[in-house]
Amino acid sequence: MAINLGMGAPSINLQVRQQRPLAVSVGSGPAITLQFASSQGPGGPPGVGSAQIVTSLVNGEAFTIQAGMPVRISGGGDFRLALGSGHATQAHGVALEQIASGAAGQIIVIGQVQRDDWTPVVGTTSLVCPAYYYLSTEVAGALTEICPSASGLISQRLGFALDPQTLAVLLGSAYGL
Repeated sequence: MAINLGMGAPSINLQVRQQRPLAVSVGSGPAITLQFASSQGPGGPPGVGSAQIVTSLVNGEAFTIQAGMPVRISGGGDFRLALGSGHATQAHGVALEQIASGAAGQIIVIGQVQRDDWTPVVGTTSLVCPAYYYLSTEVAGALTEICPSASGLISQRLGFALDPQTLAVLLGSAYGL
């Protein structure tokens, strides 16, 4: 499987031929781990299933971050809620799990996030399917199915609803409007 992480310069191209976790570091940034899940369960054949790209960071907010909330890496190396108000607050990932203030947790860049109730993230219990989801320009840590278009903000696609409970995360570039 080949993966191109074109999240700005430089791009990273990986050729993966194994199914165990693989850690990747770029410069002094946090390590990114590729996690593989076989559709035939543990020990299933390589190349069958899916891969997720995740990293582990500390929640720098004074409150718990919910699974599915878009987050950004702060200058202090921890993460905070993302907001589409500008490039400084664009999303670098999505929380894969509920993460308490000051605790480390997994942030996903590519993969899937599932929730029984999406209300804290999108304002309704279920995702609209099929629909793309974008970083909210109004509420930090929220997603919206409406592509932002107001001048002075950013538009950043974060994923696609696979079903009412599952968001396929594929972090897009942030574009200034």
